[in-house]
Amino acid sequence: MRIAALLPEARVKTELFRSERGISLILTLGVLLGLMVMGGAAVHFSASNTRSADRSVVRMEAVSAAESGMNLARAVLWQAPDPTDPNAVVAQTVSIQGATVDYS
Repeated sequence: MRIAALLPEARVKTELFRSERGISLILTLGVLLGLMVMGGAAVHFSASNTRSADRSVVRMEAVSAAESGMNLARAVLWQAPDPTDPNAVVAQTVSIQGATVDYS
């Protein structure tokens, strides 16, 4: 004879374990937790990409200003009577594309 048949408490416990009552709550909470984790990851990656794009724009503006300053110095040297003269490009500060370029 089985132990569950002898003890009514054991029979009730085994029936509770076999029953699927309450499993939908556990599954719903699990799915909700998974969706929250995915949503948090999406927000994190979105914010990270925004910061990266901002840094990229600043870097491109800096490179553009530096190239413009070099091109201006080349133009001055090109028009100078003696480009090998160290004083051909006068020490000055020039504003180019919203940035300042210092010649020294």
